[in-house]
Parts: sequence; structure tokens; C-alpha cells
Amino acid sequence: MKTYNLPVELIIQKPVHVTQSKSVPVDIVKKLKNAGIDAMMEDSHLPASKKQAIAPKSTQTSGNNVVVKTNALDTEINPWDIAHLSVDALGADTTYIEPNFINEFTVERKVNDSADQLNAKSFGIGNTDDDFDPDWQPNANIIWHLDEAHSQLLKARNAVAHDDYEIRIGHIDTGYSKTHSVIPDKIRNNPLQRNFVKGEILNDAHDPFSDGFLKQPGHGTGTLGLLAGTKVDLATDNGGFQDYLGGAWFANVICCRIAESVILFKTYAFAQALQYLTDLCLSGTQVHVVSMSMGGAPSKIWADAVNAAYEAGITVVTASGNNFSGLPTRHIVYPARFKRVIAACGVTYDFKPYCTKKVDEMQGCYGPSRYMDHALAAFTPNTPWACVETNTIRFSGAGTSSATPQIAAAAAIYYKKYH
Repeated sequence: MKTYNLPVELIIQKPVHVTQSKSVPVDIVKKLKNAGIDAMMEDSHLPASKKQAIAPKSTQTSGNNVVVKTNALDTEINPWDIAHLSVDALGADTTYIEPNFINEFTVERKVNDSADQLNAKSFGIGNTDDDFDPDWQPNANIIWHLDEAHSQLLKARNAVAHDDYEIRIGHIDTGYSKTHSVIPDKIRNNPLQRNFVKGEILNDAHDPFSDGFLKQPGHGTGTLGLLAGTKVDLATDNGGFQDYLGGAWFANVICCRIAESVILFKTYAFAQALQYLTDLCLSGTQVHVVSMSMGGAPSKIWADAVNAAYEAGITVVTASGNNFSGLPTRHIVYPARFKRVIAACGVTYDFKPYCTKKVDEMQGCYGPSRYMDHALAAFTPNTPWACVETNTIRFSGAGTSSATPQIAAAAAIYYKKYH
């Protein structure tokens, strides 16, 4: 568990009888304060504008969770200790409580710190080359992941091009660019898009690219380019590329912005986004695939959300994670580790495992072996990447962030063909 010297937040799951009761609702905050736990209700989304779209009616799973913020800092007390004290205080008025942790997800290609000193502060300060990483093949700026020798996504999507069946993909990330040419208007203008970042507009999932410590603006735009990017006219080292960049460019993509940074995001935000997409299915708007190039620590609320999505017919694909010399972990992270999720691992241009002994080089997570029966691999690194700083396509895509949207695109093509 990492500490950030921030107030401890708790996700409190209310029993079904409390959620559905028509009587006076239980005052959770009052009961916690009576037990000596100073807390306040933390609105899961405080909109910056009153002009909000109305989300579908919540399912039972998504409707019985609330978040409270305590006055205790995570540097003063273990958040799980407060969670256990709160369970005792609330008694029958809760079924489960867990901390609303900040999850870390490694995305930087290189770091300057030694492997044994890596932490969240190590990332975002390393090599920021705009183009290919010479430590991996291909040593050229080319579009290669779509071709016959690799994913065959170009051939597969062409085979379903004339099928008019609508496919919907939920994209859970940092949002999209309002200006990058790779993002089609149908994504920017999708009325179903949602924003789960506190203080931002609910029905606007664009990424404002706020710079700052540990922020990673533009990550969602990069993964969206690989998932559903529009036609590009691109000069490459082996000739021009004039085609769709996205493996599933035909899809109706519903963007869900859950964080300002892919490096750090809260537990509750992912659960909210996945539950929202599940609610769409239950209300008659089927979402076929979910793509999320993020991950973190295990959570019961994540397990509940994944189970609800699976039972609603959604194929969930999430990144297996990245590491440097086995740190912070070499093993698959959550939610990719859940057996009802496809874990997106990496395979390189020359069909080798996405791993290296270089201490300063990012590589993909995998294993333990009992979790590999629901894992797939897609191609990385040195994939195309939509760069928001220059509004161009670079060739610096890396990590399982790049692999995830390719697998999600393959699932979307499968649905389009065999629906």
C-alpha cells in the first residue's frame, strides 16, 4: 500500500434491504461520527455544470455503494484499520467496506531511477522520445501491427465492412482529445459518453490535458487511436499509410473518463464506469466490449462490477500491467486477473515475449500460470500512438496499454461477424 498523505476515503456497500427501504435512510456519517470516526459524504461526481445528461437507472449493484471521506490521513493510519472500525460502527447497515485506494499503473517507457528504488515518483520523468524505442523491433517508424504478418486486424475488419450491425465499445481511460485528427467526430459527439472525474462535467469525457505532477494527459487519446482511430494519411519509413488506424474504426465508442492520469486513479471510478456501461445493457443499449488500458490492486467492488458486466453480456478486456525488472510487480494486475476478464499481455514485433532484463526498460506483466488461461497477447512496443502534444501520430506506443485496444478491436470484429 502506498501513502500519499491524503484523507482516507471509504467505499461503503449498503445491504439490499437498506438500499430498497422506503423509510428514512440510514445516516451513515452520523453513525460513524458517533463511533469517533469523523467523516463526510463524498459525492462520487460533483458536476461543474447543471446541464447534465441523466444516466440510466442504476442497477442494484451500482446503487448500493457510497463513498465517505474521513479526516484521517493515510500516513497516520492504515486505511484498512478505519474500514474495520467503520464496519463495527455501522453493523447491519453495511455489508462490506473497503478503502477507495489510489491505484498506480506504469506507462512510462523508461525511468531514470534504479530498479530497487522505483515508486510512483519514478514514472513520468524518463525517456520521452516521440518515435520508436531502439531497444525493440521494429527499428523504424512504420504501421505494422495491423498487417498480415501480425494481428491481421486490417484484413479482418475489411471482411465485416459491409455488415451494418452496430457494435458498441466502452472505452475506460483518461478521455479523448477534442482536437487530435485521429479521433472521429462520432466519438466526440457521442451522447452516451460519461465523465467520472470529480468537478468535471458528467456528459463530457474529453481530456483537458492538465499538466502537473504524476499526470499523464493524452493516454486515452493514444489508446483510442489504436482502438477506433479514423483514417490517417501518414508518411512512414516504408511508404505512405492511408487507411483507418483503429482496429475497430466502425464501432460506436462510448468514452468514460475516470482519471486525469493513467498513472493514478481511484478504485471507485472504474467501478462506476463499468457499472454505467452495464446499466446501458440492462436498459436495452447493448455494449459488446469494454477496453481499459489501466489496472491496480484487487477490490471487491471491482469484482462485483466485473461480474455484473459479464452477466450482462459484455466482453471486458483490460491491461495485464507493466513493470521494470519485476517492480512494482511482474504478475498480472487487477481487474485483468479476474477470470471473467481477458488479460491483455504483450508480444513483440519479432514474436518474442514482451520482457527484458534491462533494468530501466518497461515490459509487460504475466502470470502466475493459473491466470494465463484467460490471457491473450497483442503487439507492442513501437506501435503507432496519437501524440496530443504535437497532434501527430508517433511510433512510441508501448506497454500493455497498446496491446489492450487491439484485443478489444478483435472482439468487436468477432461480434460484428457472428452476432
